[in-house]
Amino acid sequence: MKKHTKKSFSDVLIIQKFCKEQSLEEWQRLSPIAKEILLKVASFCAQNHKGDQRLAKIILTLSKDADDSTKLDYCYSEIQKLKIGNHQFLNFTSEFGKDGLNFTWKWYPPHPFEGYKCKKREGGCPTWEKILCEEQKVGKFTVKTECLNPRKKPPQAYPAGNTSTYKVFVKGYENFLDYVKDIQKGEVTKEEHIQLFQFLYKTVLPDAELGVEHKLRLINHNLDVNTLHFKFETVRSDGDEIAKDVIH
Repeated sequence: MKKHTKKSFSDVLIIQKFCKEQSLEEWQRLSPIAKEILLKVASFCAQNHKGDQRLAKIILTLSKDADDSTKLDYCYSEIQKLKIGNHQFLNFTSEFGKDGLNFTWKWYPPHPFEGYKCKKREGGCPTWEKILCEEQKVGKFTVKTECLNPRKKPPQAYPAGNTSTYKVFVKGYENFLDYVKDIQKGEVTKEEHIQLFQFLYKTVLPDAELGVEHKLRLINHNLDVNTLHFKFETVRSDGDEIAKDVIH
């Protein structure tokens, strides 16, 4: 009985830590019984629209990912092998398919890269301090998200359902190609990359999906400002056609 009680208490502590950190690593530390309990609660909440919907989505997503977490390296292995050559710029769209996460790369050239649009605007490109989002640490990375609309005077929150709130800026990089170079130089490890992309998919995405009718997918556009950032765009229910009213 004492052994059972000690194990149950340990499960409670791990569940508490999982609910706080919501990471794949913490999910994998849970016992089968703890996972079963959380999955039942999450399924009930999702089906009946009760409780913490965001946490329920995270639990259901993590349970799928954990079945084969070695496959879900968020394309780190693929990024290591990308041939940069004379390319000046790189961005991407992404989607989850039957084989896991897939990125569609867009290289410049052959597409023309004419510089960042912000450099042609009055006042130039925003400094890190002028990006109107909440700053936080994600492992080694300093990021900003939960953004205000800078076009409003004074700046104010975006309306509910506007995914611009959930842009994620990463300090120290101009664009995704800079980030790729750091991966290929070994300055961003697989673990650090996974931690950043888990934050995008497991923490930010569930928030962004609340109140949005269509599914969302992660993209990197980055032609407007010279700070690496990720955002989400809506995808129609068939999973193929991107909605025309994409919010930037």
